[in-house]
Amino acid sequence: MYCPSWSDQEQIRGVKRLPLTVAWGDQLLSEAEAAVNAAYTDEEMRRAVFALARLAYGRIHGKDLLDLLQVDDEEILRDLVGDIDPIQQASPYELRQWANQWSRRIRQSKHEAALLQ
Repeated sequence: MYCPSWSDQEQIRGVKRLPLTVAWGDQLLSEAEAAVNAAYTDEEMRRAVFALARLAYGRIHGKDLLDLLQVDDEEILRDLVGDIDPIQQASPYELRQWANQWSRRIRQSKHEAALLQ
């Protein structure tokens, strides 16, 4: 029985090969976004949003995730927001808006970096 190779399938049906692995930065971003969407309590939402803020800060400043472990949450929020009071007093809805904004910034910067290559 003949089994067409991947290159044959791509030509015959336009089937695209999917990667078996995902870059760890992309995986962390996906997990942080999922945590924001799945957050049930205010505390879960804050933890998820702070994780996403940490990823955004690292992406903006070109820091490795290991470097980010040494940066304080308050320093990250001051850099991203300017003043930490609005984020500390934010409702879950407002926190979700911050998370969406940071997620878009991360994905946009990744897209721009890919275009430059």
